[in-house]
Amino acid sequence: SAPSGLAASAMRRSHLPGRPATALVRSVRGLAMTWQDLEAVKARAATSMDRAEYFATARLALAEAVTEQDQELRRVVHAGMPTSSASALQALARSLPDLQRTMTDHGELMRRQCTIDKRQLALTDVIAEQEMRVSGCAASTAARASAEVAEASGELRGGAQYPAYTEVMRTCFT
Repeated sequence: SAPSGLAASAMRRSHLPGRPATALVRSVRGLAMTWQDLEAVKARAATSMDRAEYFATARLALAEAVTEQDQELRRVVHAGMPTSSASALQALARSLPDLQRTMTDHGELMRRQCTIDKRQLALTDVIAEQEMRVSGCAASTAARASAEVAEASGELRGGAQYPAYTEVMRTCFT
């Protein structure tokens, strides 16, 4: 069987090329869909959710760094040091490696914890429950089987790609 319910509505919003001619397909509003299409949509959704978490963490780290820089600059200015501009630049320069390390460490932590895989499993659970409710046990079983086949084949695993600090800053300021 082909996806129905939540899976079908998600796939109606996404066009995915390269459907195999032998796949079981179902036409919903003129869009031919397969379980393979659904797995690709799930992989993209999980990757997007993972990157959103990464950027939220990077934003928090940046906010902390800016607060620390602000405090350090205020201390330097209030101290009335004759070399306050040099001290201010040193204070700013010291926080950059910490921020870079924080972003790198969090990306590595997310890779080690396989957060994308966990998100795909959660999406599979939601889709299987929806298929059970809308189309019955066979559709729910097909949703889980599709996820197992996609996982076993490794086709949808691109690995987590988290941008480095320099890439984020270049994107923000260019």
